[in-house]
Amino acid sequence: MNDNLKVKLKNIKALFFDVDGTLTDGRIIYDAAGNELKSFFARDGSRITLALKAGLSIYFITSRVSESVKRRAEDRKINGVLSKNDFPGASFADFFNTIGVTAEEVLYLGDDINDIPFMQCVGLKVAVADAAAEVIACADIITNAPGGYGAVAEIIECVLQAHKND
Repeated sequence: MNDNLKVKLKNIKALFFDVDGTLTDGRIIYDAAGNELKSFFARDGSRITLALKAGLSIYFITSRVSESVKRRAEDRKINGVLSKNDFPGASFADFFNTIGVTAEEVLYLGDDINDIPFMQCVGLKVAVADAAAEVIACADIITNAPGGYGAVAEIIECVLQAHKND
């Protein structure tokens, strides 16, 4: 990893994680009652807890705010769940002011083309290993792990390590 990326990682204060394809493997399952179910990776959850304890802010951002996403957010005690539909145009960057960070202090982890407009607003763009080619092309970092299988844990470990080397 080059020195520029290490500096960017060290400056991160808020992490935004897309849900489908990043926190999950992208599959959407419905039970017999029609409830949407998602599978989350345990190691991602434990690293989210470590990041929060280290003073970082964590947000889930999704086009599909479901009960399972809300439950995971509550279990991990993250800062918030955001709907992508609430951020037309540049308003995502405007949101940073409300949480007290600059764009350079924000990391976004995504996997699909609908993540690109959000990635373009942040200081550190990260794609999961199995992201769409367009997402990989705009990313500063590509995780070794695919979405739903430790990509979140991997990038949190990088951020925490950079902060430790402060």
